[in-house]
Amino acid sequence: MQHIGTQEIETPRLHLRRFTVEDAPAMFRNWASDPEVTRYLTWQPHPSVTDTEATLARWAADYEKPDTYRWCMEWKATGEVIGSIDVVDGNDNVRRAEIGYCMSRRFWGQGIMTEALIAVEDYLFSKAGYNRVEACHDVHNPASGKVMQKSGMQQEGVLRQHHANNQGNPVDIAVYSILYDEWKLMNRNK
Repeated sequence: MQHIGTQEIETPRLHLRRFTVEDAPAMFRNWASDPEVTRYLTWQPHPSVTDTEATLARWAADYEKPDTYRWCMEWKATGEVIGSIDVVDGNDNVRRAEIGYCMSRRFWGQGIMTEALIAVEDYLFSKAGYNRVEACHDVHNPASGKVMQKSGMQQEGVLRQHHANNQGNPVDIAVYSILYDEWKLMNRNK
């Protein structure tokens, strides 16, 4: 395990980079204030851009830690900030990282989140030395599971009433993962 923190990643359509507080207006406008985007997440939509600024200030401070992996998804064509993808949990002893993500509704259904997830998997396996990358979703949000499957992850099962949604209600979550050896067989290691 070699923690190297959040470094820039380029994909065909995205520039993945660290967030700055200056990203707050676009983040607030594009997804943090949208109840449809946050519907299946654990946090409520931000009521004001001030809330988004406070979140980004905390995130910027976290970048000082080498085990922080949090990317701002910037749309290359316009430079617009359209989403986030990050390691939300992990275990260094077994070299496991859990990914979380969300993105502006305007960009849904175009394979963009899959593109970002594949790039982050590649980074975590090839550069940071993880052995397992996993993600989960509320079972009522099957579109998120499709993103995980398209990135090479396999569904492992459903954990009943394992998380609370942003209303505080217990929800079942589907768990997906990809292991280093499986990733290596996909010939994505660069």
